[in-house]
Amino acid sequence: MKVIISTSNDNLMYCPAMFFLMENNWDGIKDEDVILLCYDVPTEVPDWVRVESMGTQPSSKAWSTNGLIRYFADLSEPFCLILEDCWPMHKVDTKSVDILYREVEKTAAKADLSDFISTRNHTQYESYEDIILLDQSENYRNCLQPSIWSPDYFRQFLVEGQTAWEFETKGMEKARNDGKIIISMRHEVFAHGNFCLRGKFHHLFLPHIDQELIYEMAEMGMIPDKEDV
Repeated sequence: MKVIISTSNDNLMYCPAMFFLMENNWDGIKDEDVILLCYDVPTEVPDWVRVESMGTQPSSKAWSTNGLIRYFADLSEPFCLILEDCWPMHKVDTKSVDILYREVEKTAAKADLSDFISTRNHTQYESYEDIILLDQSENYRNCLQPSIWSPDYFRQFLVEGQTAWEFETKGMEKARNDGKIIISMRHEVFAHGNFCLRGKFHHLFLPHIDQELIYEMAEMGMIPDKEDV
């Protein structure tokens, strides 16, 4: 499975910790096709991560650009998309990832790996006791929580020059009542925190990460001091 970590130049600082926590919290991640989708190429990337540069970023605020649109235009198989500040705080339920991937291969347009759907109006999905279906009338059906996407569905929301936030908010109307199947497990498969808030490092979720890992990350300079942000 392609696991795509998407970033922009302003957020490259979040990538080292993302790589570190993915390696520690996603068993078997080195066996997946992990791609860092970026503009500027970071100086240090683990050997299990493949870098795909989209060239020069046209705007510091742009996320959905021609480079991004061109990259996803060529994909034909489902992929897992994770933004660079969505660090996995606990062990990823890889068995559930595999189950949800197969559902997207078959009929689902998107499988959310977070707990988003469980907090919204939903029903049981077909005969699966552990899989739930997001109601058609819900907002943010196209949200950028860590998810497995059908490439055809994802491409519908890519518009040149948008931020990631605009991808969600401006695409929301298109996603509502679109008839597409959007599912998740009843439990959180990829428990994450958003460590970037309004362009700055967000410390709120750090206590949820194993403290030994936090210590290692701090020693390697992956976590800025509060007075520095």
